[in-house]
Amino acid sequence: MMKVKVGELKTHLSSYLRKIEEDGEPVEVCVRERTVAYLTPAQETSDSCDNTLKKQLLDAGIEWNGVGGSSLKNWSIEPEVAGDGRVDLESTDSMRTGRDW
Repeated sequence: MMKVKVGELKTHLSSYLRKIEEDGEPVEVCVRERTVAYLTPAQETSDSCDNTLKKQLLDAGIEWNGVGGSSLKNWSIEPEVAGDGRVDLESTDSMRTGRDW
C-alpha cells in the first residue's frame, strides 16, 4: 500500500486518483506520519445499496426519478412552501419586490 502525506496528495491529487484507478491499490493518507484516511478504488454498487440510498434520499426529501446514470437532471427536490403559502417560484420575487432595499 502506498503512503502519501496530505500536502503531497493535495498537490498531485489527479495523479494519485489515476494511479488508484489503474492499479486498484489503495493509498494511505497521513498527517504528520499518522494515518487519517484511505483512498480506495470505487466499487460498483449492488441493488441493495441502491435501495438503501434511495430510501435515505427519500427520507431527506430528495426523489430519484431517473433510471441509472448520475446526471443531475435525474434528481428532483420538491419545492418547500414559501412563507406566504404559495409553492410557485415567483413568490420569493414578489416578496422581495415589496421591500424597499
